[in-house]
Amino acid sequence: MCLFLNYMTAHDWIDHLSMKPHPEGGWFSESYSQAPMFLPKLSAQHYSGERRLYSSIYYLLEEGDFSAFHQLETDEMWHHYHGGVLRVFMIDSSGSLTVRRLGGDAAGGAVFQLLVPHHTWFAVEPEAGSGFALCGCTLTPGYSDDDFRMAKRDELIEIFPLHSDLIKRLTR
Repeated sequence: MCLFLNYMTAHDWIDHLSMKPHPEGGWFSESYSQAPMFLPKLSAQHYSGERRLYSSIYYLLEEGDFSAFHQLETDEMWHHYHGGVLRVFMIDSSGSLTVRRLGGDAAGGAVFQLLVPHHTWFAVEPEAGSGFALCGCTLTPGYSDDDFRMAKRDELIEIFPLHSDLIKRLTR
């Protein structure tokens, strides 16, 4: 089975995992969202109503596509499963940009797991030559549309003008 994984294309994974287009770019399918419900009371986050304890998705990005800048109310842990390296661009509330590599290139500083803190604006794209990357994203508390905010290009540039070229390239 291990050898077979190396020959699976992005579209093989999309079919195998019954993935659908994601609004921010790429492909996704829920892998788990049945955790018990609870009412989160965390000081730094603001939730309206109950949330699942956690949720998890498979997420696939093909080279040439990107996950557009967005922000979550919830911390998000990314897990790399297969394929090339992703670049994760994170802008914190002070305007500081951090670029991390997610994937199997440990010698080049990539990691297999990466936390994107809540309230961080972030976007993701495959590195040149990577083909595609298959990842997982786990949120705790679990995902809710109420906790997701897609960046509006002009508004984000107004807040972070220093990063305007990157924002223009990684927003829709």
